[in-house]
Amino acid sequence: MQGYKEVVDTSVYVKFKLKPRQKAGNISLGNNAYILSWTTTPWTLPGNVALAVGKRITYTVVKIVDTGEIFIVADNKRDVLNLDYKVVGRVKGDKLIRLRYEPLFSIKPITAPKTAKITYRVYPAEFVTTEEGTGVVHTAVMYGEDDYELGKRLGLPQYHTVDENGNFTSDVPELRGLFVKAGKTEKKIFEYLKKQGNLFRTDPYKHEYPFCWRCDTPVLYYARDSWFIGMSTLRKKLITANKGIHWIPAHTKEGGSANGCVMLKI
Repeated sequence: MQGYKEVVDTSVYVKFKLKPRQKAGNISLGNNAYILSWTTTPWTLPGNVALAVGKRITYTVVKIVDTGEIFIVADNKRDVLNLDYKVVGRVKGDKLIRLRYEPLFSIKPITAPKTAKITYRVYPAEFVTTEEGTGVVHTAVMYGEDDYELGKRLGLPQYHTVDENGNFTSDVPELRGLFVKAGKTEKKIFEYLKKQGNLFRTDPYKHEYPFCWRCDTPVLYYARDSWFIGMSTLRKKLITANKGIHWIPAHTKEGGSANGCVMLKI
């Protein structure tokens, strides 16, 4: 694919700890339950605001034999656990909707009381599949097209944890000023997740990733403000103004510029 390169990135399985005393359908989840999610872009995790599941996907609730932890993963993705476990039960994704979980990072504008009722919850999304990962998609509204559309539909907060230079902002003090795609940054993210008890596993992952054709650096999916001008209202003024301009070479006056003004349809 043009503009893409085959690279090996480090993917990560993240344990999102559920708030205590909740249920998945009729299954009590207790105080030590997690939803397991997978991502190839660890740098987006500080911007997490929600988790997405498939309403019609079957999920399995398992109990890890050694630790007693409860995990929720898609039924056909249980092999990612690679641990001894007992099946507690199975539910469709629609039984997981609105479950609440603890944030990975404390980003004050996202954790503010006015957004607390809708952030850090599980929501349904049509784009969720079980082809890869765990059947649970971590959602960072500002760093992916599907994420953004889901966030817009739900009214989730649109807040950047990364600046336009690709560095973490001061809202993420653990990573402030670090370039998000640097290897040392990923290492710090994984160390932080491990310290917080949210790191399940990291794996190398070969995939296609976009790179800038000019400077050959990795591209970030990044939502930013844009301006759109309704040019149809300015068309007549542009044509009139064009007549008073001395163009060099002269043929451009009645060529590309004038025709461009006439053809404006926006």
